[in-house]
Order: sequence, then structure tokens, then C-alpha cells
Amino acid sequence: MSIFSYAGVGLTLIKTKTFRVEPEYDPSGVDHKWNKFTLSVVGLLGPTPKISEQPYNDAAAAAGAATAAELAVSLGLDAALAQAAASAASQAAVAAAKEQRQRPGYDYSAPPSPPGTAEEYTAYADQIKHRLMVPRQALHYSCGNLTVRSDGLDCNQGPVPSACEVATMINGYFLVSITVTACLAQCPDSPIPSPVVSLKWTQAEAFNEDWLSTVTTRGKLVVRSDMRQSADSFRHLCVPGLLSEYVRERIEFPLSESGCELGFTITDKEQAVMPPYGATKADGQFVVVLSGGGAKRVGQVDLSLRGPKGGSRRDLLAIATRMAMSKLGMESLASTVFGGSFREDLFANAVSLSLKADLAPLVGSVDRGAIRSANRTPFVSQNQLPLAPPVRSRLLALVSAPFYDVCSASPGTQPARSTTPATKSASTATTSEGTTPTPPATTPGTDAPGTQLVPGGSVGMLPSESVQSSSVASSTPVGPAAFASARSAPSIDVTVVDQVPDPEVKDAIDFADSAPYDLYQCECAFTYDGGVVMLPGTGVGPDG
Repeated sequence: MSIFSYAGVGLTLIKTKTFRVEPEYDPSGVDHKWNKFTLSVVGLLGPTPKISEQPYNDAAAAAGAATAAELAVSLGLDAALAQAAASAASQAAVAAAKEQRQRPGYDYSAPPSPPGTAEEYTAYADQIKHRLMVPRQALHYSCGNLTVRSDGLDCNQGPVPSACEVATMINGYFLVSITVTACLAQCPDSPIPSPVVSLKWTQAEAFNEDWLSTVTTRGKLVVRSDMRQSADSFRHLCVPGLLSEYVRERIEFPLSESGCELGFTITDKEQAVMPPYGATKADGQFVVVLSGGGAKRVGQVDLSLRGPKGGSRRDLLAIATRMAMSKLGMESLASTVFGGSFREDLFANAVSLSLKADLAPLVGSVDRGAIRSANRTPFVSQNQLPLAPPVRSRLLALVSAPFYDVCSASPGTQPARSTTPATKSASTATTSEGTTPTPPATTPGTDAPGTQLVPGGSVGMLPSESVQSSSVASSTPVGPAAFASARSAPSIDVTVVDQVPDPEVKDAIDFADSAPYDLYQCECAFTYDGGVVMLPGTGVGPDG
């Protein structure tokens, strides 16, 4: 027997006209987001007991049941099942009417009446239709072992009813026909699922006439609406790390109307010479003026620097001054600086200056002696990471997610833990405070398990005063928070172990993983010093 209920309206004597399941994929056609269920059913609603002017007649109730049975048979429903359901509905109506007459204050001079007028039927039918056409309501459908359920919000801003008809019948019965579409991700064996169901991107590189490249990354991130998370909350997964000798020129994040899709376009441009650290853009020239047949040289430095939002113009001006003085000093100053100008932008983080100084006379040919420090720009090679906008992430977040599984665990899911160590391999990576975790090197020509760390899994540091041991298995991207937590711990030992299932964590790692990388089990141990000194045990109890 089938059961159908939507928006609190339950139907009986259900006949399923259409039941269709279609997988829905992301725009790239690679990631399976969810399944789209299309239900089209027809059923009966009613009867409902009403107060009337005539006494309730059991014979009339039986006649109503027979009418309902005939209607069900005409619809192609099972006759015996229809008769049983109609009789049960009639008996329930009789019991409800009798209970109503026995309530205190009931006027026995006004006995129960038959169903209301045609106008009341029409108004009630309109109310039913309006309620059934409201989207994002609770849906329940079951037929045998098959169950489709939504608590009111599915994966794609639904369920959405597309058609509904309510026909007025006799004796309080309504014939209801409705079609509902629901998008559901059915993951019975998954823990807390990840809201992100798809992350796809394209990357293009273009070169100009100076052989400098421009890298443009475009993509889209999709989340499930039933997790009640905005796609904008996952920007950190969309932003790759900034390459060396590149500046991030522009980032664009268009958010869809539903809030479930986040597009991103990131443009990085390669620089011939990077700006000094603390500046995002630099522009400058060095000019040498010769006079008296080369007996006199005058050098001039014009320099402009721009910094990020929230930076200090005082610091930028100090950097620009040191750069200008250093460049003049490379040409062997004949005297101190004799002229200059300094400019500060009052409404932008930008400064500029111009300095002049007498230089040593020309030595040698003009082409080699006019500017002796050619091809040298001071204070630009400091081995510092390039500046990027606040939303930063590692490229691992993109590389580790080329194939998303709608039933994969959320990055915030508590990882499985085991006190039984697995078989260790010879490859170990150790980090300490102030250093960045480095994956062990892979032996060329080998592909043995346990020789490298791969993206996946997030290890949360527990505030404990004892040594902890954990075994973690996951396929979720590594976020910056995991590395930040690792750097804040006093001492961490990370050991890569072979892919040998531990009996206690078998359920955590034994699942189908379609991603193009291996799944490794990592065992982590760390010690946290809480500063509490404990005296050794003496054997004396609390009572002395």
C-alpha cells in the first residue's frame, strides 16, 4: 500500500501515475550532485465530519463508503483495498461524530448534519489546492521498501509541486492529483555530509610580448541547500595559492540568486621584477645626466609605491627612501643628496619621491660607465612570499577535489580514532613549532604506498595534557586551519603508515573513493604541556 503526504495533506487509496529518478550532475557533467525524484500520484482526501441539522445516519455512512469504493474501482485501484479503506474512513467519521455529541456543552437539539453545501466544498478544495502548491514543504512517499522523504527543504531549493488538481466529490471526498519534484542525496551510511557537492575550475595561461604570463582561473562551487549553508562561506576552497613572482591582479566572486552556487575568476600576472615586500605595486625610473664631457654626472631616482588596504604610508615612504638612496649609492656618490621631493596620497595607500645627487665622474665608455648599476634594483629580492588578498588558500584545496562525492564526509566531521597503531613504514615527516609540515620525498621510479603525504583529512588538536594517538582517514581537502593548528602545537610527530586497514577503523577507510589519488592512513601523536606539576603517587587515600 502506498503512502503520500505533502504539506501536511495526506492522501488515501494512492495510485502512482509516475515515479522517475534522474541523476543530476554539475555543469561540467562530472560530479554527481543529487538524484531528482519526480512523483505524480492521484488519491482521495476525506471524508471529514461536519456539524449539520440532521442526525448522523450509519446507513448514509455505509452509502458513502460504497460510493468511495466505486470511485476507487473506476480509477483502477484494488477493489478490496478500496472497500476496506473506505469502511475504515466511514467508521472513523461515525466515531468522531459520536465523540463530538458527547462533549460538554453540545447542543443535542442540533444533531450532526451531512456534508456542507457546494460552495463550502469549492472553498475547501481551493484551500487544499493552495496548500499543495506551496514549495519547500514536507514530503513523504513510500511504496513497499521504497521511501522518499524530505523534511521541507531538499538539495535544490525544493520540493517543488508543478501541477495540482482537486476535484469535488460526494460525501466529503476529494479526488486529488499532484506532481512533485524533489532533489535528494540519499546517503544512509554517511556521517555528517559535506555541503559542497561540486568544485570545478579551468585554468588558462597567456604570454605577452615580454614573455610574461597571465594565469586566469575560473570555476564554480556548488553546495546543497538542505544543509542550509551559503556557497559564499566556502571561498577559501576556491582560491589557489599565489605563485612566486606573480601578483594577484583581480578576484571576482559572483554568487547565484539561490546562494547555492559560487563562481570565481582569479587573475594572476607575472612580474619581471617584484615590488619590495609590503608593496603591491611599484613604478620607478633611474636617470643619469652627463655634462662636461662626462666629468660631471647627476643621478635622479623617481619612485612610486602602492600598498594593500590597511597598510602604513609611513612604512612605504621609508622603503622608497632606502631604495632610492641605495640605487644612488651604487653609482658612487660624489656628494650628498642635494635635491628631492616627497609625495603622499591622502586617500590611498600610495607614496612617491624623487631624489637627485652628484655622482662620480664617468670612467670608461659611455655605454658601460653612464649607469654602472644597470640591471640592479635594491630591496626586491627578500625571499618573501608575494602579497595576496585576505582570502588565501593552498593549491592543494583544488588539486585534492577534482572529483566530489555527494556522500563524502564533511571536513568538520570528527575523524575516527584508534589506540592500536597500524603497520608503520620507513617514511616519517616531523614538524615542530614555527615550521611548515613538509611531505616526505618520493623515490623516483617508485609508486609504493606510504612514500608521500597526499591532500586529504583534517587533524584537529585536542586540548589535552597527555600524549594522544589518532588514526585519521578522509578524502576531504586540507584547509589552512589544519596547518595553522599544527603550527600552534608545541610538538607534533606525523607518521605516514601503509594502507593496511586497522580493524578498529576499517569502517572509516573502507569506502569507494573515486578520486585520482591514493588514500593513506595517518597516525599522529602530540604532547601538550599545560604547566601543571603533578606529585608522584604516595599510596595515601583521600582520607589520609
